[in-house]
Formats: sequence, C-alpha cells, structure tokens
Amino acid sequence: MRRYMLFAGIAAPIVYVATVLVGGDITPGYDHLSQPVSALFETGAVYATPISAAFVAYNMLLLVFGVGLLVSGRMDHRILQVGAVMILFNGLFGVLIELAPMDAQGTPATVPGIVHMVLAGLLVLTCIAALGAMAWGWRARRQYPTFTRTTLALLAVMLVSGALAAMASAQSLPLMGLYQRLTIGSYLIWIAALATIEARATR
Repeated sequence: MRRYMLFAGIAAPIVYVATVLVGGDITPGYDHLSQPVSALFETGAVYATPISAAFVAYNMLLLVFGVGLLVSGRMDHRILQVGAVMILFNGLFGVLIELAPMDAQGTPATVPGIVHMVLAGLLVLTCIAALGAMAWGWRARRQYPTFTRTTLALLAVMLVSGALAAMASAQSLPLMGLYQRLTIGSYLIWIAALATIEARATR
C-alpha cells in the first residue's frame, strides 16, 4: 500500500501537464508563453470548472504522495521529514488556490484574487523548501549524491525562473508564462524522479 501511495508522485505530474496542455488548447485565446497557468481557471474563464477540478486531482495525488513518503519508513532524518511535509503543504495550498481564482487581467482586485496571490506565493515557497530540505537531508545522510546534485540544479533553475516570472508579471513583460513553466516544470520533474526512486526502494 505504501508503495502505491508513492506511485501517486509519478501520476501527479502527468495529470498536471495534461491539464495545462488540454486546458490551453480549449481555452479561447490562451497563450502558453505569455499567460500564467492560473489564467486557465481565472474568474470568467470558459472552462474554469473542469480545469480546476483536474488541478484538484493533481493536488490530491500530491497529498497522497506526501503521506506515502512519511509512512514509507524512508524519511528517517528530521530534515527529510520536513521536505515531505512541505510537499504535503504544497498539495494543500494547491487545493485551496482552486477555491480562490485569479482575477482576470484588467479587472478590479477582489478578495479571492488577493487570496490567490498569497497562496501562489506559498506554493512557490513550499516547492523551494521541499527541494532544499530533501537535498540537505540526503547530504547529511550521504544518500543519493547524484540526485542531490540534480535537486540543487533544479532548485537553482526554480529560483532564477521564478524571479524572472515575478518580474515579468509585475512589469507586464512577455514570456511570463514560459518562465513560470520552467519553475513549475522543474518541480514536476523532481517530484516524478523522487517518486520513482522512493517507489523502487520501498517494498
């Protein structure tokens, strides 16, 4: 059972990518390079409800994966446990953000829109904390040296692309969507790789 819970970490990124690709294809005028993922389920978006439901499914899988890590017996260092908890919080904030859609561009700010921005910030912080904690824990345990380096490299990509996405959003610059996808993509790749490694090691 524990191993099957870890497989949720492989399924989650697949669900996310499929949701973004299909959602972007069916949403009129949507541009992956310039628009954030949240625009797919923003206030007034044509297919906001089914797209939001798919993102909830992704986050539920992430929650199952986080629990699977904690009960797998593999998180035998406190810092590793912190990393797993950060994945749990990331999934939780991901579910909550679906209840607070982003305000459409050019419309007045609303309470749900402001809550959305706060939760988006928390999502980024928990992503960074998860990678950082896991890398720290593995180095302390002298485990997974190659994957630790990969984790740190992906963390660096997340920090740079996340900063670029924030700047592009604040100044209405082009390619904001691309920068955001680099940030999210780094996290999804890491989740899938972590799930694969831990599932193989868990019986």
